[in-house]
Amino acid sequence: MNNEENYETIEIKIPNNISNISEEKINEYKNSKEWEELDDLFNKLQISEEHEIKDILLKIISYGEIVKVKHDYKMNNLNENDILSQEFILLPIYMNMLPEKAIDLISKRFSDDKNLIEESLIQLDEIMRDNKIDELIEILKNARKAEKHEIANGAMGELYRYKEYALPKLKLVAVDPETGQNLLNDLGTIIITIILGEEEYYNLFQKAIDEDPEIWKPAQK
Repeated sequence: MNNEENYETIEIKIPNNISNISEEKINEYKNSKEWEELDDLFNKLQISEEHEIKDILLKIISYGEIVKVKHDYKMNNLNENDILSQEFILLPIYMNMLPEKAIDLISKRFSDDKNLIEESLIQLDEIMRDNKIDELIEILKNARKAEKHEIANGAMGELYRYKEYALPKLKLVAVDPETGQNLLNDLGTIIITIILGEEEYYNLFQKAIDEDPEIWKPAQK
């Protein structure tokens, strides 16, 4: 799983966090007064001083699902010179959490207690890592289905780099009855390689080829 090759790039759609919201509901949100109010709050989030950000974030997340739609709309209609604040970029993370957990995370992030700030940063790092693993699994699945094998192999290599952090999600997808055989083979390879290590996995793989070369010819290709 060499990650240093130059892989071909293609556009692969990753499901966004409004994919389960109906078009009718989205249009309803766009025609609401809350839509305009969020314009003002989003602008404030971009330009406010640090001591003001916590209250603005808490106000934004109180709007609920419409924030997901508004954020997605904003991201898809950026101007070339638009500069986004870190907190605006992090909004989907807060919106995908239970409200009480999002409030707790934001409160820790903007606390005067250095330990709470550190705790919030660790939590954010874990969430972003999990999101990246989900994204890579989706890329692997779509790329293999599209026979874009270099991209799929690149995603496998990236997933391997996450080692034990990726194992729970890899195992969860592997046991899903709807997981196809090709993806299952890829996931199995990553899981075994993480558990055994690259060198041990290669030795095991080579031994199997030596014992029954006919069966393993497709795998060698």
